[in-house]
Amino acid sequence: MHRRFIRGILLCLAAAAALQSGAGVGARAVAQTAAVAPADEPYTLSYAAGGYDARENFLGGTTLMNLAGFEGKLYAGVGYWMDRPQLFPQHKDPRSPAQLLVLDAKSAQWRQEYAFGQRDDAGAFKYNRLDEMKVAHFRRFDAAGKAVSTLVDLLMIGLGGPDGAVYTQLSPGKWEDTRIPTSDPIRAIAMHYDANAKEDRVFAAGGVLAENVDWDIYSGAYDASAPGRIRWDPTGETIGPHDRVMSMTECDGALFAAARPSIFRRDDETKTWKAIYSYPVSDPFDLTKFASGFRGLTCITGPDGKKALLSGFEGSSGDILRIDPRTGAAVFELHTRQFLTEQWGSAPTKRDIIAGYNDIPEVKGEPNAVRLFGLLALNADALNSAWFLSRKAGDPPRYALHEVKPPPKFPFIRSDGALWSVVAIAVSPFPVDHGQVVYLGGYDGHFEPDHNTAWLDRVGIDTALTPYKEVPR
Repeated sequence: MHRRFIRGILLCLAAAAALQSGAGVGARAVAQTAAVAPADEPYTLSYAAGGYDARENFLGGTTLMNLAGFEGKLYAGVGYWMDRPQLFPQHKDPRSPAQLLVLDAKSAQWRQEYAFGQRDDAGAFKYNRLDEMKVAHFRRFDAAGKAVSTLVDLLMIGLGGPDGAVYTQLSPGKWEDTRIPTSDPIRAIAMHYDANAKEDRVFAAGGVLAENVDWDIYSGAYDASAPGRIRWDPTGETIGPHDRVMSMTECDGALFAAARPSIFRRDDETKTWKAIYSYPVSDPFDLTKFASGFRGLTCITGPDGKKALLSGFEGSSGDILRIDPRTGAAVFELHTRQFLTEQWGSAPTKRDIIAGYNDIPEVKGEPNAVRLFGLLALNADALNSAWFLSRKAGDPPRYALHEVKPPPKFPFIRSDGALWSVVAIAVSPFPVDHGQVVYLGGYDGHFEPDHNTAWLDRVGIDTALTPYKEVPR
């Protein structure tokens, strides 16, 4: 049996007394109750997999995949990739599909908004991962192509494993399949103003772990009469034989997509894609299934005041690059493995490094904007901690490392006491927090079986940005 499951069983035995006192089946999911100044709030556990909501919906997950603030609520996507509840027969958790959870207010309890429980012909869940979650902003335009008003905002979900789909929220609790013309898992969703069509369009793409496959990118426009209110073009746009598309973003008026090892730019007139930059892969590990290339593709303002692309390349070095969207010229801002070695005094124990999972959110604005990178990297001296990076804008920008420690005790049985990684980050949407609180969480078992390992913390932004260690650069 894998060493993490042995450790998990020991954790289960140690938690038995607590479970009997009310933290087991039927207990409610963890809620946040901190009452200090928002920016100075300490870390508190907001969500731990293994509980139930007020309607007795099981709230589990191996990874907290996504976060999004929408209409004053905080939404969280929970995935069950590599979930193995049968390894814990003493805790009779049900098998679950990908779930969307919602927190209605700072002091509320997490509850299930929707479970994507569709099944295939064999009776298995079609979707075990909520791979993407985006707020799609559609606008009205005049004849000259100038935006004149908002048309609609939609909360959109990209699902994966083994099949894929795109769903939109019709109203709270009610979701509809948009019937995107592909069954590929959807890893990336982005909005883009198509200058040729003179309209906002949503783009979606993904794929599975397979090299040199032509994974198409699909686009659609808002249509109130279409399923899920999205009218998709029936055929996709090719980027040629590459790995799956992991992220997309609009920047400087153009749409960009990342598929290992390259970043592609769309030509709106011809609906074609061209690589503007390819990462110089030197370690064979970076081309294995354990590495996915550029992730968290994000548009920022560069040190020269112009728009730039920012992304981390998943692999042995975990490099963070800034790329000119017009020329493809690249600047290596951080060699993450080297930086972590300096910070920790020893090299990361894991071969793979992810710097930036789904996006790289801004948590403090100009003039010295701060962005956060979720991080997968293990420190031999703090194996239970998770880590994230901050980037303070400047010339050059300044990076810092931050540690997230596990709580003294988890309320529910889990297969692993470690946090492992920060996958999702979002600024609190609740007015009482005044933009001074962030939620961050995740876990990434990385191809190893797990159960009830998804987690989420709430923390004041000043507390979160306390540096782990200052290293002159």
